[in-house]
Amino acid sequence: MRFLALGVALVAAGCGSFGAIKAYEGRERSADQLATVRTELRGEVFTVADTQIVAVDGVNYKRPHYEAQMLPGKHWIGIADAISVGRRKREQFCAFELDLQAGCTYRPHPPSAGLPDRGLPEVFQVADAMLVDVQCNDLSYAAREPVECSDKPLCRIDSDCPLAGARCVRDPRFSFGACSR
Repeated sequence: MRFLALGVALVAAGCGSFGAIKAYEGRERSADQLATVRTELRGEVFTVADTQIVAVDGVNYKRPHYEAQMLPGKHWIGIADAISVGRRKREQFCAFELDLQAGCTYRPHPPSAGLPDRGLPEVFQVADAMLVDVQCNDLSYAAREPVECSDKPLCRIDSDCPLAGARCVRDPRFSFGACSR
């Protein structure tokens, strides 16, 4: 019950939204013409994990959301994934591409960032695989998709970086760059 109250308080404070990102131009479309990517806030006894959509195809959203609707086709999605255990918190930014189908909902499960004293160092960029649950009208399945995660927002070009003055710094080992000042 405590975590439900926390989630409601976060939404009321403007930290999230029940509405979906309309990540396409033009008129409103029906659900069967769109693909949906959905993330969530998960709370357990000692842990809170919060995965929010922060960018679609390089467009940054100031108010992160838990759902984005897009036209079918290949899209890249940026998420902010935070884990809190007691007073310890770790945030990572992940980016991935999906070839979305109309009428399907995609639920990405990014790899765990671990806490600073366990797992990754403070500054990192890694390539990994993540589980994506897919639910279509007549089909459900899980797939492993490539994902890149970093301690900084990921980008393809400078304008993808959410902070003014940040540049997209590329490392040839990765398909995404990391936003740096």
